Amino acid sequence: TITWDNQNFGAVAGIGPTLNGTLTYRGEGRPKTFYSTIKGFVRWIEHELELNYGDPKSGLEFRIQAEASEYGVLSEITARSVNVDGRYLWNIGDLSPATFILGFRWRLSTTFAPDDLGGYNALPASLRTFLGGSSDVRGYALKEIPGAGGAPTLAYLGTEMRVAEVLPWGLQPIALLDIGRAGSETLWLNSPTYFSAGPGLRWASPVGVFRATLARGWASGRPSVASQRNYSQWQFLLGYGEEF
Repeated sequence: TITWDNQNFGAVAGIGPTLNGTLTYRGEGRPKTFYSTIKGFVRWIEHELELNYGDPKSGLEFRIQAEASEYGVLSEITARSVNVDGRYLWNIGDLSPATFILGFRWRLSTTFAPDDLGGYNALPASLRTFLGGSSDVRGYALKEIPGAGGAPTLAYLGTEMRVAEVLPWGLQPIALLDIGRAGSETLWLNSPTYFSAGPGLRWASPVGVFRATLARGWASGRPSVASQRNYSQWQFLLGYGEEF
């Protein structure tokens, strides 16, 4: 692991081996899988965000993670994956204390698994990727997009406006908009495009932060990935300790 730091931001990077074992009792994926990987990562974060991680108001965070597994090298599978994600929060007007906080969050991930070893469908659930839930497309349930098998490629962009220091008792109203897509192949995104929008409320309680959102999810475009969720729905999510 290597770390680097200056007055405005810090960075950390690392690479190393992992050993993993999974058992699947129900659902998609191999019943039992043992595999090793080489995993590397880079994380860059502004100190303004780092120092206020439990109550973020401004700053940028950016992460890249790559993972590779090779059949026969203490592994029953071959897979390559790359995940890029991050977030940016803007204190509009640079007010003190911050009143209007606009946040952006993004994610792009893709996984490759060779067809001669079963392809993506041969991977265990721990290496499959999904959208849905409090961390991305909030109009859908946890891991609902694109369906039970997940997707080799995912893209997500979300935005949220939070109003602080206006309501009493630490209550902060939220407005959100999320957009996501899934792909049935490596480095490829299919229709439909998934959306979610709605209101929410953040409460900085004496025992930690609670966040509740009520978002309508819908999809636009013709489905081309099996088990696509392409209907309209409402989703209520309640979380503790999470931040946008």
